[in-house]
Amino acid sequence: MLANSQAARGRALGRGGGGRGSSSSGTPAPAPKRRETRPARRTRISTHAAANDEARGAVPDFAPIVSLGDGAYILRSFVRPAHAAAPRFDLDLEGALQLQLDALQRNNSPYPDHGVEVMYRFAAFDPFERSKYFGRSFDLGQFERFRRVWHTPAFKTLLNHDSADVIGRFQMGEGKCALRVLARHDAPLEERTFTVTMVQRQGGPYDGYWLTDSVICDSVCWDDPSVIISW
Repeated sequence: MLANSQAARGRALGRGGGGRGSSSSGTPAPAPKRRETRPARRTRISTHAAANDEARGAVPDFAPIVSLGDGAYILRSFVRPAHAAAPRFDLDLEGALQLQLDALQRNNSPYPDHGVEVMYRFAAFDPFERSKYFGRSFDLGQFERFRRVWHTPAFKTLLNHDSADVIGRFQMGEGKCALRVLARHDAPLEERTFTVTMVQRQGGPYDGYWLTDSVICDSVCWDDPSVIISW
């Protein structure tokens, strides 16, 4: 009787699976396969793209700037003495314009494109937004782009010019004036007329300073392939 009950209990355990990891035959079941995890895919960067990034890094995205208030900025080019060619409170409209024209006339003194750099110091545009400083909308946040426009055929006339005379002026309101400038080159012989618009800052740390709002050449042709217009 006792032997029969033990045999029945054994058969019942066999039908119930004998617990985890065992089969009806009493042999352990195989362990479930683990899902293999692959490492995250790495983004490949070509050597050409890396070289481009390195080249772009050599030119700062934005020149050092100082806020003028009202969403306008001005270049703080370098640590420079007080007498350097830069906006100053004691410069009136004519003085600020003449200082810029003198710098352009000696553009490569004391170093190449110093005159263009002076113009950038006086520029009243916001480097974080597109500007119509040259009469057409450009992204001039990088000084290199600003410099390249000055070296296009139309604006290059002002670089190292032989003479530049104010031939007219138009008062556009309080603190804003447009001046007509005739620039001449003797070799090669050429002359062009520019409209230089000057604005006087009101409020902020540069209150009363005269800055350049735009320099527009009357004879510029933006369809000329030599003019960079892809910005």
